[in-house]
Amino acid sequence: MFDLYIDEDAMRISFVNILRSQGFDVLTAEEANQLSKDDLDQLTFATDQERVLFSHNIIDFKQIHEKQMKKGGNHAGILLAPQRKFSPLQQSRLIYLISRQLTYHKIKNNLLFVSNWAK
Repeated sequence: MFDLYIDEDAMRISFVNILRSQGFDVLTAEEANQLSKDDLDQLTFATDQERVLFSHNIIDFKQIHEKQMKKGGNHAGILLAPQRKFSPLQQSRLIYLISRQLTYHKIKNNLLFVSNWAK
């Protein structure tokens, strides 16, 4: 199981609580005093903390990931999900499924769409 960093777009209390009840070590942008920081700063913070970043901000984080990989950079891994496609429970179940199949080291420097894990 990997540690998670939840950015501002995805910090619903119910979602965070479900993840924690599943055994995830979760840190939110609010808890980390990272509110209003730009997306690259959020990803840098998550990487420094060795936490996989979860967000609904698909467009921006996809672009950041591509730029990071082109310049030979690295990051702790990014999980993305559309904001209203899944309930907090569904999202947490999909993240749990991912965590059972992929280690932190396999997610590192990768961008994964949570919706690809839905049946």
